[in-house]
Amino acid sequence: MIRRANFLYLAVFAVLLMPFSSFAAYRNLQVEVLGGILFMDPNLSINHNQSCMSCHHPKAGYADPDNQADPLNSPVSEGSIPGLFGGRNAPSAAYAGYSPIFYFDDMEGLYIGGAFWDGRATGQTLGDPLAEQALGPFLNGVEMALPDSTEVVNRVLSSAYAPLFIKVCGNPVTPEQYAMAYNCIGTSIGAFERTQVVERFNSKFDRFWAEQGRDVSTFGVKVLPDGTTEYLGLPPGFRSRVFSNQEAKGLALFNATNKGKCALCHLTTNYTDSAGKVLALCSRTSRTITSVFRSIPELLNWQARSASITALGPRLIY
Repeated sequence: MIRRANFLYLAVFAVLLMPFSSFAAYRNLQVEVLGGILFMDPNLSINHNQSCMSCHHPKAGYADPDNQADPLNSPVSEGSIPGLFGGRNAPSAAYAGYSPIFYFDDMEGLYIGGAFWDGRATGQTLGDPLAEQALGPFLNGVEMALPDSTEVVNRVLSSAYAPLFIKVCGNPVTPEQYAMAYNCIGTSIGAFERTQVVERFNSKFDRFWAEQGRDVSTFGVKVLPDGTTEYLGLPPGFRSRVFSNQEAKGLALFNATNKGKCALCHLTTNYTDSAGKVLALCSRTSRTITSVFRSIPELLNWQARSASITALGPRLIY
């Protein structure tokens, strides 16, 4: 049986042999590959048994597979130390890189951006909320539970992929260099999470979006002078090889601010405004819209397009 370390060696070796059109492209891929290896390395936990991927698995849309399989009995993730659990469920890592640096919008009266459910990975330190979020679980006592950032870096330096790490992040000696190397781990994981491996944009909605000219924000609605939208239904002569008429009507209702009102918060192709809100679907109309979308499991990529409930998006949707 081939050991995990050999797979890591092969991944590094493959990168070093690949031809590139420019040094910048080569460098970017090195960072992304390093981030992918770090993302999958269980040795970066106290008991060598938990990686980032343990709670952000591709089979669960880069969220927790246990929570995906049984959300009632597994609402939060178990950490490296058996019997210790996180305080909140693990959101999807997919598409999370579109969240901006955390700030307060005076006009909207809302906090926008950041990572983690409460936005505490603000991005104000590294210039990237996703990179800052990636560093959090390593030192969280109920997650990967390593004692400090130096231990994280030293484990990477003793790994099979250390040559690639040194090439990308340097070979630290001083405390300052260790701090920079640790930040580089977060930046590399963030770079990997922005690749097409994680952010695929391959859902049924994406196919419809491309088919309809790459903008469906006004599909099935009339834009009024004040910027609000009025429901019209299917456009005259509407045809699609991707959506049924029912699905297309659901999108029109979604876009209409006098009907579903969904598009007031779920903006752009990522379907989030990245704002912190507490939501409750309670009206008959809201239930109808939700029912339409839930009846079409492929409509939006369940890997994680928006829908932030009591938190900052983007997060899982149906």
